[in-house]
Amino acid sequence: MRNWLAFTGELIVAPTGAFSRLSPASHWIPPPLFAVVLAAAVHAASVPFTVALVQRLSVSASADALAGLERWLLRIAVVRGGWVAVKAGFICWVLWLTINLKGESVRARLLMMIAAYASVAFVAEDALRLCVSWLRGIEQIRGPQDLQSFTGLDAFIPTRDMGLVGRLALAQISLFSLWFVTILRGGLVGLGGIRSRSATVTAVLCWGYLFVLQMGMAFVVSSVQAPGQASN
Repeated sequence: MRNWLAFTGELIVAPTGAFSRLSPASHWIPPPLFAVVLAAAVHAASVPFTVALVQRLSVSASADALAGLERWLLRIAVVRGGWVAVKAGFICWVLWLTINLKGESVRARLLMMIAAYASVAFVAEDALRLCVSWLRGIEQIRGPQDLQSFTGLDAFIPTRDMGLVGRLALAQISLFSLWFVTILRGGLVGLGGIRSRSATVTAVLCWGYLFVLQMGMAFVVSSVQAPGQASN
């Protein structure tokens, strides 16, 4: 685990150099497994804050009910960790498709390694939100808004009067999304052997596909919630 954390730290400073030192013969499974474990740990560490929020909003909740909720949330944390692997698989597919459409070629297992390491950028964003929550303290939680930590442009630009598209767009543009693109580019150059300019275009396009996916998911969620809200 120490080696994985050291490599992740190196991805911040010099991703291309970090990937160039990886052997193309390396097994592809450990990177996504590392990302899944890291994501599950981050989400598990955030469980006490959700339990505290429920306790604040429902003073009648029994200790047994809260304990059951905590166990359920820990299971959800494991599932959310697995979602990182699904996202890495989607990123891998997008990279493969984009690269092949441009007439270039990189082995799929190398793309999976690159995608898994790039996914760590989003895990780090969740970890930052968790750190902010811990600094605030559990005792400061009074409502759902206290669990929100803004890490994108929404931290600097008021979004209260914006629609869903505007809020989501600002939230998606952050230092972590830039880091994600940088890791993808570094992996494509250092491990995949892709030309620098082509790797940059491919990485930006991949982030754009993810952005569109997030937008679509947000619209689906909002459309599902709308009928229930209307009936109230």
